[in-house]
Amino acid sequence: MAEIVLHQYATSPYAEIVRTAFGVKGLAWRRVEQPNIMPRPYLTPLTGGYRRIPVMQIGADIYCDTGVILREIDRRFPDPPLTSAQASGAVWAMRNWAERAWFAATVAIVFGARGESVP
Repeated sequence: MAEIVLHQYATSPYAEIVRTAFGVKGLAWRRVEQPNIMPRPYLTPLTGGYRRIPVMQIGADIYCDTGVILREIDRRFPDPPLTSAQASGAVWAMRNWAERAWFAATVAIVFGARGESVP
């Protein structure tokens, strides 16, 4: 089995979702720390310029986007499943809402209230 590598920066909430999935499935993986802002000279050649974090690498395969990464983890390592087949549509809809509407609103509030203390 090829090694699982997660390219991330330490404070990424999206990387935390993927790390949690690795833990639920009991997978061995390693982290490659990336800068939280561009440039990312070691990651950019792998992704063709994709700018977001995290990025998962398994052998020569590269997966961008948290949702794509979670689906691939579940496909390759089905036990235990991250969600039941009956609830999968609702789970992905909830994740989509949380990542877009809720997270964007939260970031705006945090930066508005505490922007001076955020690196």
